[in-house]
Amino acid sequence: MRIVPPIKSHPLHELWYGSRAIGSSNAATILGINPYEDQTLQELWKYLTYQKDKKPPSEDMLRGREHEPMIRDFYCRRFDLDGCSLNIIDSEVDFIRAQIDFMDSNGHRAAEFKSTKSPAIIEALENNQIPFLYQPQLTHQCMLLGRTEMDLMVWDATHKRFYYQVFRADIQACVELRKREVAFWQRYVVPKVSPSDNRLELRKD
Repeated sequence: MRIVPPIKSHPLHELWYGSRAIGSSNAATILGINPYEDQTLQELWKYLTYQKDKKPPSEDMLRGREHEPMIRDFYCRRFDLDGCSLNIIDSEVDFIRAQIDFMDSNGHRAAEFKSTKSPAIIEALENNQIPFLYQPQLTHQCMLLGRTEMDLMVWDATHKRFYYQVFRADIQACVELRKREVAFWQRYVVPKVSPSDNRLELRKD
């Protein structure tokens, strides 16, 4: 991975803010399992080829941004950690990137922070499971970080309580996701050829 420095004149900083890329929130779309109709492969392709801008943040996204400092503070106090968020770019290609909500100062521990009102997500957490909707994003982040574990801290905005889980990434799932992200970019984004459906089949070369 390559860490994007805060120096605006640095090439990685200019690359991060000057171009569009496949991020962790796009992982479910790449896998063809995103449940939202406005987040299909075609919609992602339109965004990456500058035919469409990002839609305004949803209520859930705005709530997540509002609660993130509180979640970070609780997480750091619970585990006696100090650290910061990171923007990272894949070590080999420029179009695969991720925002990491927290990395401790020693680089040993990474975390994703969430705020939710979803009964289905809370039910999964109550059963000590990683919610299905979060798994592609966490897989993408672990893939870029080159690790098999990261923390998940979720704020239940309805009942005002925290949930903590450790996500353990499947190495083969990380490999498969990266293959699909590269294939999508090379097959559709570079030549500006629209995907015909919401499935990305990998060729067996």
